[in-house]
Amino acid sequence: MITGRFGWSSIVCLVLWVSSCKARLQGTGTGSTSRDTDSSFDFDFYVLAMSYQPEFCYKHRSSDWHGCEHPDDFWKADLTLHGLWPERKDGSWPSTCSNEQFDDDTLKLPGIAERIYHDWPNVRGNDDDSFWSHEWSKHGTCSGLSQGDYFRAALDSFVPTPAIVGEAYGATLSRSDLLEAYGGSEQVVLVCDGKSSNTQYLTELRFCVGMDAGTSKPSGRIDCPSVVLSEGSCFSDRIAITKFPGDDALILEK
Repeated sequence: MITGRFGWSSIVCLVLWVSSCKARLQGTGTGSTSRDTDSSFDFDFYVLAMSYQPEFCYKHRSSDWHGCEHPDDFWKADLTLHGLWPERKDGSWPSTCSNEQFDDDTLKLPGIAERIYHDWPNVRGNDDDSFWSHEWSKHGTCSGLSQGDYFRAALDSFVPTPAIVGEAYGATLSRSDLLEAYGGSEQVVLVCDGKSSNTQYLTELRFCVGMDAGTSKPSGRIDCPSVVLSEGSCFSDRIAITKFPGDDALILEK
């Protein structure tokens, strides 16, 4: 049993990969010079990001977050929403397209209230709306949708997790089997921690969703273009499915 999950070579490579993906997460990314924040309809499709909460909680295991210490059983076998992000075919994306502030009453609306804490949770706690506020401010304001329509659209786009993920809880599964379960290598982007280590840990999945040009609402899953597929970082033949820290998180031998 090892005391740390990544060796030094893994950390160096992980830093290099993070630097290339930091743009999407921080909004300073590829194509930012062509970003048009004056037009909320200036995008071609959506990227739907879904997180694997046990791995997220493992990375933040020193934090006393309620959702990590008392997780919903659903989160052990199913990924949950991270966000619905407007995207352009050239690999750029709009960001923070208006100063419209997040209204926390949005989470109480029909079609949202009964699903948000289950399918799109903030493991820091339901009384902390910073996560949903961030997703609205950075991405939702560029969708051309109202706050209610944006959150409903994201929830309606939720992609069910195949049973093989839950069956591998605390173990590993085949990368090829996971891709096949989601419809093939052009239908899903696998994102892992531990880029160059023998063991890679599933942390997120990304899907591409069409956009109705008339309403800007999502129109169903589509094949992802190469600019999105290139964000994948799960290269090992087998991928580790971490447990929540309270369930003795998975740490494998290198």
